[in-house]
Amino acid sequence: MTSPTANDLAWLTGSQAASWMNRLGEKQPPTRRTLQTLRDEIGTARAALTTSQLELRQKAHDKFRRADQMLFTRRGLEQSTDEGIALFKRSLIGEGHAIADLCCGIGGDLLALGQGNRIVGVDQDEGIGHLAHHNAQVYGQKEVSIRCDDVRRLDPEPYDILHLDPDRRPNEKRHSQNWNTEPPWSWIEGLIKDETALILKLAPAATLPAQASSRSLRQWIESRGECRQQIAWFDSLTDRPGAHEAVAVSPEGTPLWSLRGTPEMAVEYAGSPLRYLIEPARPVLAAHLSGALAQAHDLQGLWPSIGYLTADHPASTLAATSFEIEAFLPYDRKRLRSWLRQRKIGRVEVKKRGAQLDPGQVRKELSGAGENAITLVLAGREKKVTAILCHRIPRHQEPT
Repeated sequence: MTSPTANDLAWLTGSQAASWMNRLGEKQPPTRRTLQTLRDEIGTARAALTTSQLELRQKAHDKFRRADQMLFTRRGLEQSTDEGIALFKRSLIGEGHAIADLCCGIGGDLLALGQGNRIVGVDQDEGIGHLAHHNAQVYGQKEVSIRCDDVRRLDPEPYDILHLDPDRRPNEKRHSQNWNTEPPWSWIEGLIKDETALILKLAPAATLPAQASSRSLRQWIESRGECRQQIAWFDSLTDRPGAHEAVAVSPEGTPLWSLRGTPEMAVEYAGSPLRYLIEPARPVLAAHLSGALAQAHDLQGLWPSIGYLTADHPASTLAATSFEIEAFLPYDRKRLRSWLRQRKIGRVEVKKRGAQLDPGQVRKELSGAGENAITLVLAGREKKVTAILCHRIPRHQEPT
């Protein structure tokens, strides 16, 4: 579905479209006969619109609890913020604010930030603005207003907080870096220099110029098992500019764990694996907080540039996964197959860091008929690959 027209929106929010989406959703995929009946009854164009919206709603279930009532475009869904992350942001800013959600898209952030706040969403695509308004109302934001305009025309003065999600696909190619966005970085930089209370949504891999980074708290947020988003909090919205934070959130926006510290802290290297191999969570790695994690939990680095840590004890934090090491040896398929066969290991989980090997191919070559399971970590160092064979242990439960 491309940017919807007013007629599209009227159709999709009507009872006939709802009835057809319910009917089509009862059996997936729908039969050819059902699809032909749909086209005969409502026409080819509306049939395509209805089936496309049903498909998008089904894909959106992981992101939004009320996906079955929302409206999407394919690109809008891909770029939208998870409901859990949006609720997490809302928990940090509180209520009673005047907020402008710039480049609001389909309203992924709007639906949460508007709770208890006066909010306007701004997007230059009028059709997308219609979807944002509809989706905000689905979540009870009855007073939300949408302005269809270039965000650079907005006067920021009446607003306490600006939330900005710059388009990282202005030329239909996705970019992670801030200088390939619309609005351009030069305009965003102006907001920062003016000491605007700004929440800047970025790709996890995006970098910031040194001056902007030193003036913001940068968070890397995990949701649904992946590092989904980076957020930079500027001016009055942070009490620790220059710090990095890794955090995981639940679908309800509750922090499951967090780690805040100084990025790129030095790590003491063990040189060889100790009893436990420690894998930092993805947001910890993205935030360059492995050193902070090591210092907080008495861990050492395995080797430079590998990313894994090691210790004589498991890491007592949800910000890392611990593996008890059973053996480590030079990577050799024949030797590994023999080692696994002797221990009746048939299921092999393969991880790699710094090794030019295909984990899927390695797993296929090593999996056997045994009843036991093991994790194989392939760690590359100085053009050599070490095979670390270990067992995953339950992650420590810590209070948030």
